[in-house]
Parts: sequence; structure tokens; C-alpha cells
Amino acid sequence: MFAAVRRANILKFTRCNSTILSTHMATVGNGNSAVVLVVEDEELARLIIADYLKDAGFIVLESSNAEDALALLETRTDVRAVVLDVVMPGTMDGIALAHRIYGRWPRIGLLVVSGRGPPKATQLPPGTGFLPKPYFGPSIVGRVRAIIDTESDDD
Repeated sequence: MFAAVRRANILKFTRCNSTILSTHMATVGNGNSAVVLVVEDEELARLIIADYLKDAGFIVLESSNAEDALALLETRTDVRAVVLDVVMPGTMDGIALAHRIYGRWPRIGLLVVSGRGPPKATQLPPGTGFLPKPYFGPSIVGRVRAIIDTESDDD
């Protein structure tokens, strides 16, 4: 974890209204770049998740709140998955954000993470994954890959 923190501390990124856009380019298993949006208000947690995903070959976009995440999604057509925390500041929590994303972009895979225990299945949009905190890098990477693979199978 300390290596991830160290790498996260040396990342260079551009800030735009508290949204961080990472331009790290890489590829996933099938040779195509997959774009993942990480929505987490705790900066260190967001950087660590982003670092795990980048190391696994994903292109990662970052946002610290639901409102900025929605604004970012409005400008992108290539986001394949969103990893989001349940508890966030602002007018919308992660569950409400998951429903908003599913309603507007149903083909984007969703992975909700939380340290407060799993939400009831009826609280989440259909097909949304859940991962309890704390988690390890391989578990979050594996879940994101599974979400993207499932979405690809639906095409």
C-alpha cells in the first residue's frame, strides 16, 4: 500500500472544479483501453483506487463528488465503469448517484464501495456490484474487469 501511496503522490494531474482527469494511457486484456471513473471524496482513497486501476491497464478519471462526476459523464462517451463510494458530500450520496448514472447511461457498469456494510440489494440499480471496505487492489481490479466483461458480453 505504501508503494501505491508513493506513486499516487508523484502523479501529475490537472484539477478542474475538484475533478481530476488522469491521462495515464494503458490497455486492458483485449487490447482496448477501458475508461473508469472513480468517485471518492477522500483524496488518498481515490488516489489509491486510481493507482490500482492504472497499474492494471485502465484509463482513470477521478471526481471527488457526485455533481462533478455527472458533469464529467455528460462530456464523455467512453466511460465503461464507475467506482463510487456510498458516503459523499454534496446533495447526492453514492446510492443516489448510482441510480442517476443507471437511469441516464444504463450501459455503464457500476461498483459501489463502502465501509458501512452492504446496502440492501433493492437499494442499488440492477447489476450494480458492491465491494466492502477495506479491500485490496486485486479485488477492486477484478471486480471492475468483471463489470466491463459483463457489459461487453451484452453488446
